[in-house]
Amino acid sequence: MSNAEKNTSMKTPYWTWLRFFALILLALSPIASINDLISSWKIFPPDVLRKVWEVYPAFAASVCLNSAGIVFIVAYGIRVGSILWKVGPSGKSEAQRYLLLRLGVNLALIFISVAVVETTLSSEDKKSIFADYGSMVIAPLISETVFFVIWWLYFLKSKRVKEIYG
Repeated sequence: MSNAEKNTSMKTPYWTWLRFFALILLALSPIASINDLISSWKIFPPDVLRKVWEVYPAFAASVCLNSAGIVFIVAYGIRVGSILWKVGPSGKSEAQRYLLLRLGVNLALIFISVAVVETTLSSEDKKSIFADYGSMVIAPLISETVFFVIWWLYFLKSKRVKEIYG
C-alpha cells in the first residue's frame, strides 16, 4: 500500500496547500482560462479581425494554436487536479509533469505569438490591434514563471507532500 493510499483516511484535515492546488486546477484555472479566451477574442473588432485573418493567415493560425494550447493545459490540469483531490498515488509526479508541461507550452505559445506578430504584422497594424503589446507578452511570461516556481518548490519541499507521496 502506497503512502497516498494510506493517507486517504488521515484524520488531519486535507484542506492544505495541496488541496488548494487541486482546487486551482479543477475550478479556478478553467474559469480564468475561459474568461481569457473570451476576452482575447473580443479584443478584435469584427472588421479588424477579418482583415487580419485575410492578410495575415500565419497570425490567424497562431491565435488558433494559442487557444488550442490553453484548452489542452486546462484539460490536463483538470485530470491532474482530480488525481490530487482523490489523493491518487501518482499525484506528486503528475503535478510536477503538469507544471513542466504548463510552463513549456505557455512559453512556446508566447514565443510563437511574438515571432508571428513580429514577422507578419506591419508596425501600423500592430499599433492598431494591440494597445500595449509589451504588457501582453511580459505579464503572462512573468505570471507563468512565478506560478511554476512557487508550486514546483512546494512539491519539492513540502512536508505534507512528503507525508502523502513519500
